[in-house]
Amino acid sequence: MIFPRSPALSPSARHPNSVHNNRMIAATAFAAVWLLVAVPVAAQPKCTFPGKTNICRSPNGKWILHWQQAKPGSEHVLIAERVKASSLHLMSFKRSIDVLWSPQSTYIAINDHSGSSDTNLFVVELFSASIFIVDNDFQRMLNQRRYYENGHRYFNARRWQTDTKLVFEVKAYDAEPGIEARGTFVFDVKSRTVSRKD
Repeated sequence: MIFPRSPALSPSARHPNSVHNNRMIAATAFAAVWLLVAVPVAAQPKCTFPGKTNICRSPNGKWILHWQQAKPGSEHVLIAERVKASSLHLMSFKRSIDVLWSPQSTYIAINDHSGSSDTNLFVVELFSASIFIVDNDFQRMLNQRRYYENGHRYFNARRWQTDTKLVFEVKAYDAEPGIEARGTFVFDVKSRTVSRKD
């Protein structure tokens, strides 16, 4: 006697749970990729010196920033120390600074609040201790005279877009109310270029 052949079951019919698991894995992977794209890279808050703590650790845990308090006749000092290695004297400052690490701990952006009328912005490459003055490249790359016609000018690091691209804001105003220049820009450390942020 010949029995009719049963139709072959698909893999999903044989193992319905495996299909569910595969869908869950795919959904989780999609969510992870979406978070990487949607969430800003540099969510780490800035460290302030002098501040509540004397230490600011890098995201990768290999560097520590700390400051030495000013002594009579001298300024505060910012020091970078590589864990279990030597330390670097990065810069001196008069009043206070804010520091923002790049995601891979290659650079730090430093806002130097040197006076009540201006704030300077520097980017430091840790391994070489090279210091880039963002204001210099800002003037070289862009013709933005309106930012230099006012008595108060502030460069402010906002966040790291990538490990080599810093988003910063420039704001300038004077004693006369209603006159203010403000813009957001991107500083590319590798190419030393500044561009407007759309």
